[in-house]
Amino acid sequence: MGENGEIWGFDPRNWSRLSESILKFPLSTEEGRLKRLKVFPRAEECSLDGQGRFILPQEFMENLDFKNEVLIIGAGDHFEVWDMDLWQKEQGRLLKA
Repeated sequence: MGENGEIWGFDPRNWSRLSESILKFPLSTEEGRLKRLKVFPRAEECSLDGQGRFILPQEFMENLDFKNEVLIIGAGDHFEVWDMDLWQKEQGRLLKA
């Protein structure tokens, strides 16, 4: 799960890169521990079904405020799944930044 109510999705190669970048911080430091706790406990592996769809884990759906429509956007090394209303609010916030 992402930072603002969205879901982040990675292919295996980019997930490995992200994991390696986090694991470079020593576990013995607060920064290293917090980085691990922020990302790894919320990670889930999803498979594609026969029609190329993936099913989001129930835990994600229980913790997200997805309504009727979602939007999948490309974000460089990963993709993100947003509730349409939440994405529009985020776009407004980004335009002001």
